[in-house]
Amino acid sequence: MLKKLLIITFIISIYTLDSVEFVKSNNVSARFIISTGLAYNLKLSTNFYYQQDVLPLSIPLKFAFDTRFTEWFSLYTGIDFVYQIRTYNNTIGSEQITFYNNNFFIDLPLIFKFYPLASKYDIYENFYIGLGVYPHFWLVNNVYFVMGGKSYDENAYLTDNANLPPQKIYTPVNAGFYLSIGNHFTISEKVLFGIELFSDYLFIPVINGYNIDPVFLNGNKVAQMDFYLKFGLVMSFAFELSRD
Repeated sequence: MLKKLLIITFIISIYTLDSVEFVKSNNVSARFIISTGLAYNLKLSTNFYYQQDVLPLSIPLKFAFDTRFTEWFSLYTGIDFVYQIRTYNNTIGSEQITFYNNNFFIDLPLIFKFYPLASKYDIYENFYIGLGVYPHFWLVNNVYFVMGGKSYDENAYLTDNANLPPQKIYTPVNAGFYLSIGNHFTISEKVLFGIELFSDYLFIPVINGYNIDPVFLNGNKVAQMDFYLKFGLVMSFAFELSRD
């Protein structure tokens, strides 16, 4: 399923680049942007041992259109494919267990970009501050661990493993807030290189112990609730969509 989705997205992107006819006029322009990078995930949790992540990283791959209506403002929309790895430790009986949580997300950002230095310096004409929201879809939630000499590879949405949280506590669809600051530098007439620092936050708990009855209690005897705060860096190539 994932491979088919990536192939379809790539084909659509290539087709769009070839077929979109956009003529610059009245200070309006459009760009197709491909970006990737690395992010650190800060997990805010009511369950203490879940906070002890050894490797809380995300790798995004982003495809987007950025339409600039004036020199001061643009609208960024697209699709983000995000792989995330989390590892956390827990003690079960007398055994220390490390859990590896592999995730795959799809985000659909809607970001408003503002260009405060657009008319001051050429090198900063593409410098922007971005504010936006996005729906967040959690498609893959896989947990791997070894206990008692036996390995377990579990789909967290389907598992009945007593060592893992109940499957019904997960909320596969969330909403989030996005903040960014970045710049694009001209390489050629049609191509730009960009760098961006960003942070995003999921409004709705990623794991919500109140979703089931009886309420799921963690090791601290309270309902488990998690929130994600992420900080990252992405680099991108932007292609001007205009024709003479």
